Amino acid sequence: MNVLAFNHDSGLYGAQRSLLSLLLGLQEKGHEILLCMPTQGLAFNEAWDQGIRTEVVTYPRPMGGIKNLLKFIVESAESSKQIQQMTKDFKPNAVIYNTVACLAPAIALRKSGYRKIWSIREMSPMLKIMSRVIYNLSDISVANCSYVSDQYNYLQKRHHMTTVFNGISIKQNLNTDYRNTHEQKERPIVFFLGYLGKHKDPMTLLNATKTLLDKKIYFDLFIFGDGCLKTTIELFIEQHKLSEHVHLMGFQKNMIDHMAVADIIVIPSAVEPFPRVGLEAMALSKPIIGSRVGGICLQVEENLTGYLFSSGNAPELAEKMGKLIQCQELRERFGKAGKVKQEREFSEEAYISNYEKIIFGLKD
Repeated sequence: MNVLAFNHDSGLYGAQRSLLSLLLGLQEKGHEILLCMPTQGLAFNEAWDQGIRTEVVTYPRPMGGIKNLLKFIVESAESSKQIQQMTKDFKPNAVIYNTVACLAPAIALRKSGYRKIWSIREMSPMLKIMSRVIYNLSDISVANCSYVSDQYNYLQKRHHMTTVFNGISIKQNLNTDYRNTHEQKERPIVFFLGYLGKHKDPMTLLNATKTLLDKKIYFDLFIFGDGCLKTTIELFIEQHKLSEHVHLMGFQKNMIDHMAVADIIVIPSAVEPFPRVGLEAMALSKPIIGSRVGGICLQVEENLTGYLFSSGNAPELAEKMGKLIQCQELRERFGKAGKVKQEREFSEEAYISNYEKIIFGLKD
């Protein structure tokens, strides 16, 4: 069977890594895979390194505003022929659109007879409109968790949506050099991983960190990622003299190696469908402190695998962080329980197997 997949950009965050995990698993089962992206970048290189056939097919990303809409229409028309020709050459049995941003390929292939699956990993700002678009341009849509599927009532009512929970498996041999580097400070290590934007809310974590350090509860916070708040974060660290304890690491490709040395993973997002970093934390037996929003609540069980706090509430986050920072036994207990939950509910084997059935029309 031939599977053609479109990815909306070449970043290497959760949505892209989940797609690559799926495609690699399908390829290992004997299916022929072709992944198309509008530009080269980290995800493109990662797919290529893993042996997934990957090509650049230029197409626009939908954006709000009249001018952007007109630009999208013109560029979609220009890219349509390339998409159609490439698809005709590959002869796919099924096509996957990864996230709602893959609108242009869906328009280009709207009249094709291939089975079309729309993978939904986020909430669209134009939910009602996009629900109708997805309904008309695909055969089935797949949400990555029940929280996301619950937002798309239009699709659910029309039996056009199903849910396959993202899954994960840590297969690689972890690099112990990272542990030697981080453990030199001999303080508990807290990680934030993700895009440095308002929706991920790293500023609440920084304010909680300042509160704890002012109380002489010492630890090291490592912030991994890039984004529009990077300069704001740098100024905050400088203004409050936190550089001894707060470290900006930028984007790192080999995050699993780094996460292996963390004691606590914090997910302080204001909006979060179903974070892959939460699955990775559980797979590595790391306790999670997450905001009480979206799919985080499906991953974290309060007082069993970690703690939840009200989004944006820095004092509450500081309180929960303080409990874990000061108690290694609690961290280990939460981490072990999280590992059990991940293996039971979010295995990569189940993720790939269930998705494979949907792709080939065996399960709707």
